[in-house]
Amino acid sequence: MDIERSGAALAFLLALVLFAACCSTGAVQPVELFPEDICSRCKMAISDKRFAGELVASDGTVRKFDDLGCMLRDLKDADAANRKVTGFVIDYEDRGWVGFTEARYLRSETVKTPMGSGLVAFRDASEAEAAGARYGGQVVGYAELNKGENP
Repeated sequence: MDIERSGAALAFLLALVLFAACCSTGAVQPVELFPEDICSRCKMAISDKRFAGELVASDGTVRKFDDLGCMLRDLKDADAANRKVTGFVIDYEDRGWVGFTEARYLRSETVKTPMGSGLVAFRDASEAEAAGARYGGQVVGYAELNKGENP
């Protein structure tokens, strides 16, 4: 009887694994942040995830950042153009991951970020606009991020 249960459990587990493999989209997903994570750029601890971002390469390599300014500087490095990466940022309000290119950004001198970029991300444009009204600053999209000299 125990053998039958073990066999049934094993068959169920195998079916579950096969189902997950078949349904996988292959899309790159963000990687969880852990308390011991440090910024790949400035080497500071990622202590406040409201300002965090990460780049996930197609080979699975992950670079995590404590400030979106660090992430932008990393992307602007000469060798970054040769890397295929997918970027993710943390929504300032709900603390969930957002695709780097889909997010709206507030650049504000009154928002104090770990490395002083004053840059925070939002999933929703209206939330970014509301934060802009509260804190002052400029709301920009992904395309505008690379136009400034300093992120």
